[in-house]
Amino acid sequence: MCRRVLFRACRNLTFRTQVHKMNLNSRNRILHMTAQITPQHSKLCRKERERLRRECEILEAAEKVFSRRGFFAAQVSEIAREAEFSVGTLYSFFKSKDEIYKRIVEHKVGEFIQKYRQSVEKTADPLTQIERLIDTKIEYFLANKAFFRIYVSEFRGMGYSFQRELREGVTSLYEGYLSWLSEIFRRGTTCNVFIKVDPDALATAFEAVSNSALVRWLRSGNEGSTDQLASEIKRIFLNGVVLQGICRPEIDSIGREY
Repeated sequence: MCRRVLFRACRNLTFRTQVHKMNLNSRNRILHMTAQITPQHSKLCRKERERLRRECEILEAAEKVFSRRGFFAAQVSEIAREAEFSVGTLYSFFKSKDEIYKRIVEHKVGEFIQKYRQSVEKTADPLTQIERLIDTKIEYFLANKAFFRIYVSEFRGMGYSFQRELREGVTSLYEGYLSWLSEIFRRGTTCNVFIKVDPDALATAFEAVSNSALVRWLRSGNEGSTDQLASEIKRIFLNGVVLQGICRPEIDSIGREY
């Protein structure tokens, strides 16, 4: 009898410990999702903070569902079930699945921009900053590859109006990021670290090279190390694609060799 009571007590204690860990992990993820607006929390009343917390719980659940099922296959009822809300309650926070997805994309863009800025804070050297930026970008995409793989594969199938909404939602964030990136290249050209090219053009080229490489990697389904990917991006962008000292043919104005 005593042995049975002791077994039940241990089992209950183990269960409560597991539940506490699950709740703690969930709470940490929610706090992480709200990190971008933390400075405003002190200005919100208790009711507004509670609503914000519930919104974040829904967005966290939706990201899991979208990552598993994809945007088109996912159902609002699945998101509600994952978040442990009724469908009616979910609709009191978001009017549609499209709105939920749009909010997640905006959060992801804001989050990776924040991480990029943090990754270069400890150095003032422009070259080191760009190298760290490449590593951080790859690390972030790797940590969120399930969601980004869905985003990349299904974006073209979304209606034009919804594609436009997604772009408009992140335009100001992304333009601010490009301006910040251009400033790194501007300092680099001034210090003779980078070639004398318009810093805005360098920032745009950097994004084109790194993003294209990441999209190719996502579509390949490669689950291996990303060290080679990082090395390729650094080699192509930082060293260029033309071998030093190579003898090149002269090209006329319409692209003919002579």
